[in-house]
Amino acid sequence: MIRNTRVATHLVTVVEQAAEAGFADERFAGESLREARRSYALWQRCLAESRRDLS
Repeated sequence: MIRNTRVATHLVTVVEQAAEAGFADERFAGESLREARRSYALWQRCLAESRRDLS
């Protein structure tokens, strides 16, 4: 469960940083979106692993 929390926290942080920057820097915005997608995919895998572990 700790891993899920860390990944979710990272995902939220990436999105918040991108929002704070206002996507004014196109390169930063693109990198932020790619990182958010990777983090979301990792979070989904963590959730799937947790479900498998609990069953």
